[in-house]
Parts: sequence; C-alpha cells; structure tokens
Amino acid sequence: MPTITGTAAADSLLGSEGNDLILGLDGDDRLDGFYGVDRLVGGAGADRLTDVLDGLDDPGVDTLNGGDGNDTIYSYSGQDIILGGAGEDYLTMRGYGQVFAGAGADRIYVAGGYVSAGEGRDNLYVTPNASGRVATTLNLGGGADYVTYNDVGEKAITFDMRPGATGTRDTVAVWAAESLAYYGSSNHITILDGAKDSYVRLRPYEAFVPASGESPLATLRMGGGDDDVQLFSHRVDAQMGSGDDEIEIENPRGGVIDGGEGLDYVELYVDYSLLTPDGAGPLVIDARQGAMTGGQDKLVLKNVEALGIDAWLDAPNQTFGWIHYFGGNDATNLALRGANLKAVLGSAADLVGVSGTKSTLDLFLGGGADTLSGTSSSLLNGTIRGQAGDDVINVYNFYGTINGGLGNDTINLSSELPSPLAVRIDGGQGNDTIWAEGQGKHVIDGGAGRDSLSGGDGNDALFGRQGADVLLGGAGNDTLQGGVGADQLLGGTGKDRARYADAAAAVVVDLVTPANNRGDAAGDVLTSIENISGSNHNDGLFGDAGDNVLWGEKGKDRLDGRGGSDTLFGGNNADTFVYWQNYGADRIADFQDDLDQVNLRGHGLADFAALRALGTESDVNGDGRIDAVFDFGGGNTLTVLGMTINALADDVLL
Repeated sequence: MPTITGTAAADSLLGSEGNDLILGLDGDDRLDGFYGVDRLVGGAGADRLTDVLDGLDDPGVDTLNGGDGNDTIYSYSGQDIILGGAGEDYLTMRGYGQVFAGAGADRIYVAGGYVSAGEGRDNLYVTPNASGRVATTLNLGGGADYVTYNDVGEKAITFDMRPGATGTRDTVAVWAAESLAYYGSSNHITILDGAKDSYVRLRPYEAFVPASGESPLATLRMGGGDDDVQLFSHRVDAQMGSGDDEIEIENPRGGVIDGGEGLDYVELYVDYSLLTPDGAGPLVIDARQGAMTGGQDKLVLKNVEALGIDAWLDAPNQTFGWIHYFGGNDATNLALRGANLKAVLGSAADLVGVSGTKSTLDLFLGGGADTLSGTSSSLLNGTIRGQAGDDVINVYNFYGTINGGLGNDTINLSSELPSPLAVRIDGGQGNDTIWAEGQGKHVIDGGAGRDSLSGGDGNDALFGRQGADVLLGGAGNDTLQGGVGADQLLGGTGKDRARYADAAAAVVVDLVTPANNRGDAAGDVLTSIENISGSNHNDGLFGDAGDNVLWGEKGKDRLDGRGGSDTLFGGNNADTFVYWQNYGADRIADFQDDLDQVNLRGHGLADFAALRALGTESDVNGDGRIDAVFDFGGGNTLTVLGMTINALADDVLL
C-alpha cells in the first residue's frame, strides 16, 4: 500500500486510484483518499478528511482518522470507518459505516450504521438516505449528548447510553417524515441507558394512523438516572431502572412498563379515534399483581407510583370506547382526564384525580384508604365505588352514583351548574361524613354506622339508617329519615319532612316534646322539621305551632297537627284525626267514611247538632266534590275534603 506523508505545515494530500495510506502529521491538513481502500490519518491540527474529490464517490471501505485537534471528516458512501480522535470534531457519514467520535464535544451527522459518540457533550443527527436504510446502533458514551433521528425507516434502531460518567444528561429525539408510511413491525427502537439522566423523544409523522398488525416497539433499558421519555403510538417494553423517571406516551399501543426503584410517573394521552382502526376498541391498562405481559391495546404497569390518563375526542360526534384501568396493591397517584374511563384500584391507599368535559366515569377505588378529587367544567357522570378503606371522595359537577363502601368515608359533592343534577350517594358501612352542595336532587344514604349527612340547595332525600346519625337538609324541601338510633334531624330552610317508613314497629313523633318519641323515633331530635310521615304501623304523629303536613301511611294512626294550618293524610286503615281548640286552619285530605274518626272532644260541643251549626259545605279545592268546613271562630277552621256534613255524623268524637 503506497504511503503519502505530509509535513508539519498545512498540507493538501490526494490519494491515487489504488489503496493508499495518507499521513497528514502536524498542521491543518486536507486529505482525500480518492479511489481505493484508503487509510487517512490527520495527526495533530484541525484537519479535513474526505473520501471524495470533485463529487466523485469512493466505493471503497476507507478508514478516516482525524487524530488530535478539531477535525472535519466527510464520508459520502460505502461502509467507511471514521475515527474522530480527541478534539471537537465535525463528522459526516452519508453511507452506513462506523463512526468513533472519541473525546470532545463533537457534531456527528450520519445516515445510519454504528456510532460511538465517546466522551464529551456530543450532538448527533441521524437522517437515513432515501435509497435504503439499515439497522442503526448509537453508543452515546460519556458526557451529556443530544441525538436527533430524522426520517425513520424500516430497520431497527439501537441507542446505547450505558457507558460514561454519571451526572450528565443525554437527549434522544426520533422523528419520522410525512412522506413515510411509518415503520412496520420489524422496525423497533431500543434505548440502552446507564446511570445518567436521559431525555428520549420518539415520534413519527403527526398524521400516522396505524393499520392492521403490530405497532412499532420501543424497548427501553434505562439506568439509575432520572429519565424523561416521550413516545407516540408505540408498544413499549420498558425497564426504567432506579431513578425518578417520567414516561409520556401519546396513543399508547400496549406493552409493559416496569418503573423499577424510585418514584416513577407515567402519563398517557389517548385520542379515541386512534385506539383501534375503527375507533371502537378499549385500551386496557393493567397494574395488578401477577400481570406479566401486555399485548396490542393492553399496557401492563409495574412499580409505577403515579399515572395520568388523558383522553379526548377529535370530533364531537366521534364514536369511541372505554379505557380500562386495573390498579395493583401498591399506592398510586392516579389522574384521569377525559371521557369514558373505567378504573378498578387495588388494596393500597391511592390518590386519584378526575377531570374532563362531559366525561363518563366508572371507578372502583379498591380496598385502601383512597382519596378522590373530581372536577369538570361541564358534567362528570358515572359511578364511583369506594370499596373498603376510609376513603375521601371530593367531586365537582358530578351526577350519577357514589358508594363509599366499607370504612369511615368522607364524601363531598358540589356543583355550580344552574340545572339540578340527580345524584345518589351511599356511604355504605362505617361512620361516614357526606356533604352535598348545589342545586342537585341528592339522595344520600349513610348506611350502617354513625353518619353525618348534609344536603344542598335542592330537594334532597337523606337516609341515616342504623346508628346515631346527624342529618342536615340545607335549603330546599328535603326528606330526612334517620332510621334506627337516636338521630338529629335538622331540616334547614324550606319545607322539610321527617320520614319513618322503614320502622319495624310503630313510632311516636312529637315536634314539640322529643321526650315523647317512641320506636325508631326514640331519642331523635327534630329541628326545623315541618312535616312527618309515619310507618306501616299504628303511629302517633304530633305537629307544632307551625304549618305541618302529617302522613300516617299504613296502620291505625293518630294525627294531631296542633296549631298552624296543617294538612293531615291518614293513609290506609282506620285513623284518628285530632282537632282541639285554637288549632288553626286544618285540613283532612283523605278521610275515609265509616272508617276514620275526627276527635273534637276539646271543643265542649254537646252533640252533633251543635257541630252541624258550625258547618258549611262547598268545593274548597275545586275537585268537583263537596267538602265539609267547620268554623270554630278566631280563624280556627277544620276542613274535611270529600265529605258532606251529614256523612260525618257517625265519625265524630265529641
């Protein structure tokens, strides 16, 4: 092999058509191998090495060694070998050969092949040639390196960032051009990371929609650094190592992510139109113990401490499916944003945030002491189930069903929407605290335990069930049912009702003297309660000086409205209506002739004729039926709807 040797000056050396050895020695030299299998050594100085002259490509396999100094090396074809050496080098490989950049902050431009960046802060740019693509391996070495991979082709790519010192940060960005159809199932990207903090961004052309078959696979073997990874429409096989890592995947296609040690965060951005080609299939995210392998549209998570799922629709009338999440037994910080999300959490204490616009949620909080915060700018609807554990559930603009499950749960519901929302809240077993605000029509059931329930501004229904409960109706015309136990029923503003429909035996309910209460009402304290409905047994219901409505329901009941303008419904069976002196303007709304009775003994009337003298008949309520009206003076009147005076002759107690 002929040897061409330069001097200590700045030489310009040109090889022959054969195989040459060209030595530049010292000085800023220019070396060109021309044809043949050449070896070029720049030596010291800022040298320029190339294997082409006047645009003529050299097909041989050349070795271009810059040596020391800030060198510029060009290889335009073939499978050449570039050795940058020490210094800040500018290296270009347009073929698919090998590049060893060496020490120094180098700028490297390649079409593919093998690249070893070496020590130093390197910038590496990869753009495959249009004529063909080969498998690419990039070894980033030590230093904080930056890699941009443009125009991804149809071959596998490997980035090896394991060698080198800790404390620096590598950056890898991979892009695909619009003209490409994206890479197929054989085109995978592998990232091998060391102890450094690394930033990896893999993204094809924006408009890519996967056809049938496998999606591309990103294999990540990260090290001990705090890594930041962004993927787009990839299946993923990730082992994140021991650092505090973050992975963002837009339109995930399944796979496995193992966060390893450290505090790891996974964020998933899902466009429902890309879940499957027809936009109908669900995405399954499985973090349960024992979940091993993922598949197309199934993503398995291990050792992930925080997870965000952000879903959206491109078009308002777009069809879409559900996203399913199954939590494991490790504590997870979970953020759910978007529409149609189903989540089942594990037994650990999880922190869950839910938000979205017109979203639908089906959420099982699992067995831990979970905390849920849900907000929506418009509507968030669905089902939330707390399961076991002392859960905290805070939701805003929600309608649907909430069940606290086992444990001492705290549930707060609020809404500022002008239209009322129908919401059912069940505290389940345990000593629960439930607060509902807003115009919604809330049905709140405390379940077993000592519960504290509060309604909102609408017409709410509160059920304490077993235990000594506190029920606060708030604004609106509310229904409060304390159930078994000594309960406190506070109606708030509006016309509120105390209800005892589920009592196992007769009740006595007295709005004036709580000590008289019996049965399920024993020990109950009723405040700002205007109305009472009894049980299916023989009850005694007693109003106060205000305007009351009393419902006896089934059973032989005694209804005593006391003062005020009261309305009395006896219900089925033989009931007794009490109207004494100074009882105000009362109505009996459902009197049954020859079955019910009116007790007027407190008026001192000698006989029915004396009562008849106080009575008149008219259609008081406009239903076309005759009503009997008795005027006792001083604004005290008793109206018996649907009855004539004579028909009452054998139904009055004087």
